[in-house]
Amino acid sequence: MNKKVLGIYGTGGTGWEIYELIPELKDPYWEKIVFIDDSKESCELNGVECLPFSVFAEKYPFDDAEIIISLGEPKYRELLYNKVISRNYTLPALIHPEAYISERAKFGQGVIVKSRAMLSNVTIGDNSLVADLSTLGHGVIIGKHCVISGHSTVNGGSILEDNVYVGVSANIREDTRIGKFSIVSMAAAVFKDVKDEQIVMGNPARVIARNEKKLVFQ
Repeated sequence: MNKKVLGIYGTGGTGWEIYELIPELKDPYWEKIVFIDDSKESCELNGVECLPFSVFAEKYPFDDAEIIISLGEPKYRELLYNKVISRNYTLPALIHPEAYISERAKFGQGVIVKSRAMLSNVTIGDNSLVADLSTLGHGVIIGKHCVISGHSTVNGGSILEDNVYVGVSANIREDTRIGKFSIVSMAAAVFKDVKDEQIVMGNPARVIARNEKKLVFQ
């Protein structure tokens, strides 16, 4: 049964991009879109209802609503995902109609794929985001809560474990493994495996620091 309400968790730039994506979907079936932001009191933002999660859950229970997470920080994507599913909400996949998606691609719940991304026979875990004009090659596996920024390329056979962040225009060589909570910086060219919690930068990419706080935006 279709849900009546879609909650967009997060009111930053990505949240508004997702809001603008909804009318472009092939089968948008939500009667209402609501923003969720725990840092704000109940209000309206540009005419859109905005509620803290506790209020949203009271007003729109899980049998009437779904939630999508819009944050660009993998650690916080995971925290909000766990919060949402603990209240029995489901997360729909949002796939832009101008994205090219192989029929063999497999998605978990809450996956977002934006305009003109190209996805071969990939597997993408729950709550990951693939931005505009990104390319994921054959057999690529993306873990949960990952963010693949625009114009980036993950070549065939590569594996990104959970909570990985790939910056704009980065390029990851085929059959490469990127460890949990690692960051591939903007325009980096990765030619070899990256261990957990590493920050790599440059061409060829080299380790510049450890991601001790497990955060991209510090």
